[in-house]
This record gives sequence, C-alpha cells and structure tokens, in this order.
Amino acid sequence: MNLEMVERVKALCAKNPAYETMLREVIKADEIHPDPGFEFKDLQSVQGGHIAAMVTQGIIFKSYESNQYTHFRLAVPHEELESILDDIELTRLESERTNLLCTQAQTQSQLTPALILEFEALVKTEPDLLL
Repeated sequence: MNLEMVERVKALCAKNPAYETMLREVIKADEIHPDPGFEFKDLQSVQGGHIAAMVTQGIIFKSYESNQYTHFRLAVPHEELESILDDIELTRLESERTNLLCTQAQTQSQLTPALILEFEALVKTEPDLLL
C-alpha cells in the first residue's frame, strides 16, 4: 500500500468528512465504467470542485478528455482505496466511542452518592428552594 496515497486520502477526508462517501461512490463508478472511465455525471454526490481536489491529490486522473467528454479513473486499485477508507471509518468510530465514554464518565462522576444524599437532605429541610 502506498503510504503517500494513504496520507493524501486521510488529509482529504480530514478536511471534509463528506469525501469518504464521495470516494466510495467513485470506487463504484470506476468499477461500473472501467474503460475509458467514469464521467462527472456518473457521480451523484460529487461536485466539480471535489473532482478537481481528487485529481490534484492524485487519487483519480483524467483517462480521456475531448471537447465534449472527460473521463476519470482511480489512480489506485479499488481494494487499496477501500481499505484506506475502512481504516479512516474505523478510526473515526473509535474516536466517537472514546468521546462518548469520556462524556458518560464525566456525567457519572458528577453525581456521587454523597452528593445525592446531601441534595435529598436539603430538599427535606428546605422545600421552598425547589419553587
């Protein structure tokens, strides 16, 4: 696996997480249209600027260009790009899980049994505070 390509794809997806979905769509389009390649119109969620960014990063390249048509191809094998995207998704999911666990731990640590007992005692002695 080309480490430079991995870094390019990760940087692009870090810049805009929507690229992950777009690149998966590009993989499907490239599989459907192997020769001479897929066209911009074959992609639903991708805009021209996104295509330009992918070309600039070397993820896709122009395989054919005329006055009427421009076809693109993936610069890396489908399996390699799919593997990179799976790693990015796994890293993102692990990060979200860690953040969720930290948030839960912070919430739980704030409501200690001693604090709850203190609150209950305060409510019993000063019921007007709840109004």
